[in-house]
Amino acid sequence: MDKFLIQHLALTTLGMVLAGTILVLLVVWFVHGLVPEHPSRTPMAAGLVAIIVTVIFSVALNNLYALKRDQDTREWNMRQQHLSQLRPVLKQESDQLAGLADSFQQRGFLEGEHGGVRTKASELVPFLEPNVMSFDLANHFPEYIASKKKLEADIVSSASNFLSAVSEAQQGIGIHDISWFSAQRLAVTYVGACMGRGAGFTLQVNPHGQGYSMSYYGVSIGSSAGSPSPDLVYAYQRYRAFKPSKSLRDACDSLRASADAIESQGRGLSRQALLVAQETNLRGDCPFVRTD
Repeated sequence: MDKFLIQHLALTTLGMVLAGTILVLLVVWFVHGLVPEHPSRTPMAAGLVAIIVTVIFSVALNNLYALKRDQDTREWNMRQQHLSQLRPVLKQESDQLAGLADSFQQRGFLEGEHGGVRTKASELVPFLEPNVMSFDLANHFPEYIASKKKLEADIVSSASNFLSAVSEAQQGIGIHDISWFSAQRLAVTYVGACMGRGAGFTLQVNPHGQGYSMSYYGVSIGSSAGSPSPDLVYAYQRYRAFKPSKSLRDACDSLRASADAIESQGRGLSRQALLVAQETNLRGDCPFVRTD
């Protein structure tokens, strides 16, 4: 009962004032009706009114307001404590979002744990929800979470388009996997270069026939002796000879614009996470800040 009265303290106060006023009027009417000619009827009524007012306001209402102040203090302390718990979460998210932006600046996509491209929302969790408490941010910073959801959707859409372009490039280049040298990674390298991310596949052979160096998919390999294998040379020739279709060139242009936009979003969200972490009052509600 006290919990309900405290939660609706304004209405409780108004109700008690109305009840007290009605009770005072009834007491005055009752006393004057009981002893209409008695000279002390007015002081008697005044005494009863003073008792009623003291009980209602000095005891009942003061007790309720004291309980409300205590509840507000406990809730404020819990909110400050929870905000302190969420600040490191936001800092971690800021760092991960900055890393995400770097990846799109350098590669144009997010690389998976074992290579490849992250294409599903569940694969973006390490970047967008890296902490076990990341789920709680939605209860307190809805604007920040809405921006993250948009970024997630844009990344998934871009990854799908990226893989479509990779598939077309892989078919066009037309090589098979060569042990550690993956045909798909070569196609990814091509699309990345087509987007303006990286130099693509390079192979340089010592003019004297001893030693070579190569780079693709962000990996550089060199040898001071020997020559590249025939399969590797063939892959390089196929890569250099490949002429992209108009649809693939258009896809590269679209992917470049998409990667630029995602990079910008990621850096903006990284800054936003740090700004949110500096807030002094915790908005919203969650089980961690409830006093009941």
